[in-house]
Amino acid sequence: MIAASEEISKAVLAALPGLPPDTLTSLMTGLESLGVQSREDLYYLKEDDLLIYLRPIQCRRLICAFTPKDSSSVLSPPGSPDPYSALSPPGSPQTSSNLCYPGEGPSSNLDTARIRQAAGKPRDKHRH
Repeated sequence: MIAASEEISKAVLAALPGLPPDTLTSLMTGLESLGVQSREDLYYLKEDDLLIYLRPIQCRRLICAFTPKDSSSVLSPPGSPDPYSALSPPGSPQTSSNLCYPGEGPSSNLDTARIRQAAGKPRDKHRH
């Protein structure tokens, strides 16, 4: 478990290089209490999970660092095979972006849909 903890700590510091040591220690304790046991588990974090330990922008940066950058990966956990790769013709270019934009993340679109559903309002196409 120590090796996994070191791997997670290195991954966090790669995403947040200026993180103070005491903040890293409390974050690592918090991640352990959330059930994070491997670097892959970081994919499932939500901003609310991290707000106790980090500032909002730090939370978003950390989540962005562990969010898959291509659309097919968002549908399946990291490390799982791409279910759509067989649909592409051989030799077709595989596109992916290394950019993460505000509002992206494993839960941002789902949260928006859930909020709209809970409010009973259809998607607003025209703003007044």
